[in-house]
Amino acid sequence: MALGALVVEQVGEVDDDSGRPRRRRWPGIVLIAVLVLFATALGIVSTNEVHTNTQFDQTHSSLDATQAHTRIVLSDLNTVRHELAGVNVQVFLTDKALAQDAADLQTAQSELANARSDVSHQTTVITDLQTCLGGVQEALNALSVADQSRAIGALNSVSSSCNGAVAANG
Repeated sequence: MALGALVVEQVGEVDDDSGRPRRRRWPGIVLIAVLVLFATALGIVSTNEVHTNTQFDQTHSSLDATQAHTRIVLSDLNTVRHELAGVNVQVFLTDKALAQDAADLQTAQSELANARSDVSHQTTVITDLQTCLGGVQEALNALSVADQSRAIGALNSVSSSCNGAVAANG
């Protein structure tokens, strides 16, 4: 029964040309391809992480510089606000002084107008007195030569001026 026993052997694939069994290379190639893909992915991820870290460091540095600049600007702004408050006080006091000066000027202008009116009135009185005095002198001179009619005429000609001078002082 030796013939009845069938021996089964695993037969590998046979290369058509040489008749020798062909080895399977797929598992090694797939392993190498997987390793290359893994290394490539790891390189890409590492490069991206380095790039991201560099960008983060630059952004953080920029943020620090911006915050420092903001603190300086805020400090300057507070200084300007303080100085502006002082200027506002000065403006208020200057406005108050200016209003007082304007009131004083208006009073002085009113007093000057009154003084001008008084000077004008006094000038008129002086003119009347001078005219009256001139007529009285002429009358006295006429009386000194016994010319009574000329004396009366001289006094009559200045009577309105003499009355005006007397009424202004009365």
